[in-house]
Amino acid sequence: MERLLRQMGRPVRIGRRDYRIKGYFSNIVAPESDDEPEVAAAIARLLKRPGTFVDVGANLGQTLGKVLAVDPDRSYLGFEPQIGACHYIHAFLTANGLRNARVLPFGLSDKTGLMSFWSAGEADTMASLVDEGQGKTQSVVMTRIGDEVLSELDIGDIAAIKIDVEGAEYQVLRGFERTLSTIGPPIIFEVLANVDADGFTDLPAEHVKANSERANTLHTYLTSLGYRIHVLGMSGEDREIQVFDLDDPAKIFGTNFVATKG
Repeated sequence: MERLLRQMGRPVRIGRRDYRIKGYFSNIVAPESDDEPEVAAAIARLLKRPGTFVDVGANLGQTLGKVLAVDPDRSYLGFEPQIGACHYIHAFLTANGLRNARVLPFGLSDKTGLMSFWSAGEADTMASLVDEGQGKTQSVVMTRIGDEVLSELDIGDIAAIKIDVEGAEYQVLRGFERTLSTIGPPIIFEVLANVDADGFTDLPAEHVKANSERANTLHTYLTSLGYRIHVLGMSGEDREIQVFDLDDPAKIFGTNFVATKG
């Protein structure tokens, strides 16, 4: 009974202070999310390939659910530096005996070490290694180099890599350079536009400039490795682009993209 009371929020005295040990919680994992149907359609196509699906920025399992909907036995490897969000996914995997899926509690970048991280809660969908000056809380997370992690885990074939890291995509891809050069898996990623459908923006000029520069760097890097980039339509159809146009509403067909070789 004492343990139950503590788990429900009854404080425990340690020294001269009372502390709460609240352990019962609602799992806010969201694998049933129906957002971004264009990404779901692209994943369905890409899972015709053999290999592990790599999910960088797993958040609350939104992409995991899209993979399970197509192939529940697919090998899935997720990365999520927000410990709370990672815990929710892990609890979901354990409860459902999904032994082919796992999520690791760190981020990926082009270096191994401790890095600053900005978020607005334990499972912020817009959390990032990039500071956009939006008043988010700064913390510290561990990052690893993707190529090294795949080697340590003995990951062979890769069906696709999905990256949703709110501006740090280039650093993640740099960490996968060996994988991209040798295996060349498809990559699903997001590049946000600078304006809305009416051509307006509420972003400061320096943020617009930084976003465009990151997009250009990303485009140059991927094309240098032999990738072609397509924007995803709402039903998963793609349209090849030669440049990221983030400022003209007439030329913005979506914010999710897929890069493929061949």
